[in-house]
Amino acid sequence: MTMTSAGRTAVLCGMAVLLAACSQEPSATDINKALNRAIREEQAQLKGLAAGLIGGDNPFGDLLAIEVTDLEKIGCKESGDKAYVCDVRYTVKGGHFGNSGRSMAMPVRILNASDGWIASTR
Repeated sequence: MTMTSAGRTAVLCGMAVLLAACSQEPSATDINKALNRAIREEQAQLKGLAAGLIGGDNPFGDLLAIEVTDLEKIGCKESGDKAYVCDVRYTVKGGHFGNSGRSMAMPVRILNASDGWIASTR
């Protein structure tokens, strides 16, 4: 069976789309989820440590109840295999930042792990 010119073009275009999807940088939603996931994991560790030292379920009260909102991705650069450093601007709300929050801008390293995008601490 021979493939027509149109068939070859369709196959090549399909392969190009698949390859581009494999190396796609994280979206603003991906970065927001990764940052909030990292914050929740840190909160759980701190609460567990403090509860063991001080006692009680949550000795910090609402001090650690913070979250990243309104994240804007400014741009990303590749930083190794399956990793990007992305410049972002976002608001941190809750805890000592209050309900109105505080705007911040900084680079964030994001890794594409087997269970999704994660924010790296280094």
